[in-house]
Amino acid sequence: MSQLFDPIAIRAMQLPHRIITGPMEKGMANRDGTLTQRYLGYLRARAQGGAGLMQLESTYVDTIGMGHLYQVGCHDDSVLEGLRAAADVVHEHGARLALEIYLGGRETPSFMSGMQPIAPSVVPCEVLHPMPTPREMTTQDIDWAIAAFCAAARRLKEAGLDMAHVHGAHGYLVGSFVSPFSNRRTDAFGGSLENRARFPIMLVEALRAEVGEDFPIGYRMTADEYIADGLGISEAAEFAGMLADASVDLIDISGGFYESNYMIMQGSESGDGGFVPHALAIKEVVGDRALVSVAQRLSRPGVAEAAIAASVGPVNA
Repeated sequence: MSQLFDPIAIRAMQLPHRIITGPMEKGMANRDGTLTQRYLGYLRARAQGGAGLMQLESTYVDTIGMGHLYQVGCHDDSVLEGLRAAADVVHEHGARLALEIYLGGRETPSFMSGMQPIAPSVVPCEVLHPMPTPREMTTQDIDWAIAAFCAAARRLKEAGLDMAHVHGAHGYLVGSFVSPFSNRRTDAFGGSLENRARFPIMLVEALRAEVGEDFPIGYRMTADEYIADGLGISEAAEFAGMLADASVDLIDISGGFYESNYMIMQGSESGDGGFVPHALAIKEVVGDRALVSVAQRLSRPGVAEAAIAASVGPVNA
């Protein structure tokens, strides 16, 4: 397994090998988004187990986009103490820690925040019950969202974490702009792929200005929404090239969104490495401009090794 355990660098961050723990939501935070001692104990155990890069979980940058009770937040300075403790626990055992920042968008249950969700277009998420109906974002909302993400990035960097990771997958706010299913705007943020990509690219560029040239930025994206009129691999690969040009260091490949949620978390009946072909197609487009990782059913070392050998970058286990 020589390639799987080879060291690798993501910008200035050095990793001991290519295995990443995915950003699973754990339901172990305090109700205000701060970290509990139980959560810190979980992180300690994972770091002791040998993880190279740990992704904390999808973490809301404002309560208007929180998806679950007891989810981690990075929405104000009250979270700093817990994030510092998390970084210390993980670093103690030689691992690195990334924070996946997000807003839920059209896939946000309204009762979580008591506010109407925001989204690129008024496309309700019929999978959720009660069904939330989002409000279409204005250009002022877009500027506000970018500022909220940048404030979260400032906090996670101040707390000593090692990487900012944008959640642009699974139909949440950032990724929903790229999707022709959920983005039906007719202004500069809708229509062509270039226009639908405008918000996430603006966001990534603002994050780079916020965190500086040496700090790693990742982006988790959906390669295929598995639904008619949704995002497919052809446009996803083209969009990945835009991310690489915008200085994203690691492009993490997943698939599905709430309308095809059976693809997001596949069970044991599914084959190994189902998103690897998508990651290969995206790696072919981005080349050496960005690293590519891939999630889903990579639980056996041989599967991960084969993915790397086929030219995929670090493997997300």
